[in-house]
Amino acid sequence: MQALADAAAAYAQNEAHQPHPDVAQARAGLLMAEPELVGATQLTEWMKTNPQYPVFGSTVKDKDNLFARCHGTVVGKAEWRSTGLFVSDVRFVFPSQAHCQAYFQAAMVGHPELFFDADDGSLQPRMVEMQSPDKSFHVGDMCRTFCGPTALAREKLMASVAAGKTMEELQMIAERAIKTVHLLYLFCVGRIMIKLCVTTDNGLYPLGHAQALAASCRNLSERWQRGSSGRAITPAGQSTGQSSSQPAYAKSDLRSRLQERAKLNVSEAVTCSEKDSHSARAPMESAFFPVALFVAVVGDGTLDSNTPPRVLERLQQASSKVPKEQIIRIVLRDKIGGGKSPMFRSGDKGKDSKEIEVKLRVFVANSEDAKAVQGYIASHEEQTPAPVVVLCPILPMAMEYDALTVDPTNQGTADRLRKQAKTRAVKLVRELLMENSDKLNSRILFGHAGPSAPVKLLAESL
Repeated sequence: MQALADAAAAYAQNEAHQPHPDVAQARAGLLMAEPELVGATQLTEWMKTNPQYPVFGSTVKDKDNLFARCHGTVVGKAEWRSTGLFVSDVRFVFPSQAHCQAYFQAAMVGHPELFFDADDGSLQPRMVEMQSPDKSFHVGDMCRTFCGPTALAREKLMASVAAGKTMEELQMIAERAIKTVHLLYLFCVGRIMIKLCVTTDNGLYPLGHAQALAASCRNLSERWQRGSSGRAITPAGQSTGQSSSQPAYAKSDLRSRLQERAKLNVSEAVTCSEKDSHSARAPMESAFFPVALFVAVVGDGTLDSNTPPRVLERLQQASSKVPKEQIIRIVLRDKIGGGKSPMFRSGDKGKDSKEIEVKLRVFVANSEDAKAVQGYIASHEEQTPAPVVVLCPILPMAMEYDALTVDPTNQGTADRLRKQAKTRAVKLVRELLMENSDKLNSRILFGHAGPSAPVKLLAESL
């Protein structure tokens, strides 16, 4: 018996020193490379922050030795920088989906990127979880998104680097810290957990870029697992005999599942008993189609001719081909002449006030047009006047529909609901501009104070 025990111990020790096959296979397409970054963001110039990236290992220095306890096999990391954008791509690989999800849930408790220890010993949030109703931003399984840093986290960071700095240096640090924004994606794909952090230094949340990059991470992880295991991943709820690229359910089954979910989720649906008597005679079940929108204004500036041709063409079309329903007229004063918009004197008021034409551009937040505008602003944040000016980096909308008769998984139906959301958004933005006419002038609106100046002015009202 002792001989058997010694043999088992020797085998276990030998196994502990043998690298898992995932370690060797991780170098083959587990992490994003430059083609994936360019495809997701349309930014063509990417550079590794360290020439050693990507790096891979089989151990993680984490709280309570969690990665090892969940039998993690390999962890990989790469960091990239482009104009105005920083991307940190980290993958944690486990033997099974169950191990991966167990690690994910345990890691959420006191995660060092989400919380920090305050001076009084309490645990304070470093980032805030995004509670948008727009589920389209979710990628993979168990997806959670966070944005930050919080005001307290910024103060903590500035205090840690303040020692020995002059007042001028402290002011520069403060200005830079205020403009630094992080958006963190945490989600699972099969037996891989993805931690993707996208950072900008212009004060704008990189929602479109972050989701596109997260989708690229998901696709790579699915492809890598197929290559490492020789078989496709089987998502939860899908039979093993069905390819993951095929629709999981028939349309009728999708509809029944949607109706069942609507009944259970009171936050997304209301029953027909809350409707009027006519609705009671014609049963219906209201549900909501969430849409996140990106709203900008065509400014007085001229697009940089050195912009990559495809991006420049997209931006030119966005600036020139404005749908008539996105053109509004509002009263604004203090416009200095020489721009594309009419000139008004500061004394204009009452019946002497005149309306000016404002060309809004309303895009779905994760669309190619929105990403093109975000990318241009990230690389031209000092341009004045700006050719395009951001009003709302993220404007959540929700369109009501009858879940018994309308199938939102149909592409045509989804497009109609998005168009309705854009129409509602135009009315909302017009009201928003009118409400803030006392602090918003036409110089700010048309880009003479930079491409993102109106965001802070309108944020409180939103």
